[in-house]
Amino acid sequence: MSKQNIRLGLIGAGRMGSFHGLTAARHIPGARLTAIADPTPGQAARLAAELGVDKVYTDPQQLLDDPDIDA
Repeated sequence: MSKQNIRLGLIGAGRMGSFHGLTAARHIPGARLTAIADPTPGQAARLAAELGVDKVYTDPQQLLDDPDIDA
């Protein structure tokens, strides 16, 4: 079995998205939160800074098109 992490993308960085992002980033073995998208200016960047995520998008389609995202 591979030890490679599943690279996750999160669409939505509001109240529920933040909860799910925190869960993915800190509590799911084998998963790594890789990118966050939210159309609200600054929302994805704020959550990304909190969770140590490098990629931030304002257009969810950009996240979906990112070849570095597995799920």
